[in-house]
Amino acid sequence: MIESSTGAAGLVVPAAQDARRSFFTWMGGVLLVIVLVGFAPTLYFRSYFHPPEMPAYLYAHGSVLTTWFVLLLLQPLLIANGQRTWHRRAGWLGALVAAAVVGISGFTDFHFVKRLAAQIGTAAPQLSHHDTAAQVSTAVLGFAGQILVFAALVTLAVLLRNSAASHKRLMLTASIGIVGAAAARWGYVLVAIGVAPQMAFPIAGIVGTLGVPWALLAAIVVHDKRTLGRVLPITWWTTGIAALLPLLVRQMGTAEIAIAWTSRMIYGAG
Repeated sequence: MIESSTGAAGLVVPAAQDARRSFFTWMGGVLLVIVLVGFAPTLYFRSYFHPPEMPAYLYAHGSVLTTWFVLLLLQPLLIANGQRTWHRRAGWLGALVAAAVVGISGFTDFHFVKRLAAQIGTAAPQLSHHDTAAQVSTAVLGFAGQILVFAALVTLAVLLRNSAASHKRLMLTASIGIVGAAAARWGYVLVAIGVAPQMAFPIAGIVGTLGVPWALLAAIVVHDKRTLGRVLPITWWTTGIAALLPLLVRQMGTAEIAIAWTSRMIYGAG
């Protein structure tokens, strides 16, 4: 089913259809650019930026995420060009890639505990073990919340694949939910190429992690209002979940039980 708007005589308005299709294509393109720029220093152009060595699973993580966002742009392009058969075939490939995104992201998040603790220890050696573990706990659980939201929304999108309006909003919202890490890396890129001061790095981290995803989610709401005259219920609750659930899960990282578990992961049982 493809969305359409109708006039008084019940005729489809092509301009409205084109606007809706082009919106999801443009959004897919924006997300892909965010990922390509964000991963450029550590994945695509390592020889230019000379970053520290990283484990193999991080290469896999970046490659799988890149594949996902390429497919996110490809799918609306196939629909726009009438290639529905190829769209369906690519959709099943997308389901496999989505499963890989969840798996490799979860693996990466688990191993991020000690990596982040080491980074914090270098940047702020005055912090106690408890305070370091608290920072790591909230960050890791925040990423876990993003992975959880992505998995749930993509699964629902697959189940609702015969409803175009729901399917494409779920896919887009799920993807926005995991783009924050790539957006946060833009500060590193700007500093590395000499177009921004060092302070741009931490600022970009905050803006990229929260501001960029929330702005993109808001764009879906605005799009619905402008093209449909109302915001679809599925838009309200999917954007709400994508915006708020990771924050709630992140907040769980401030609990002493979570901090204690993280501390044992970092420093051992002793």
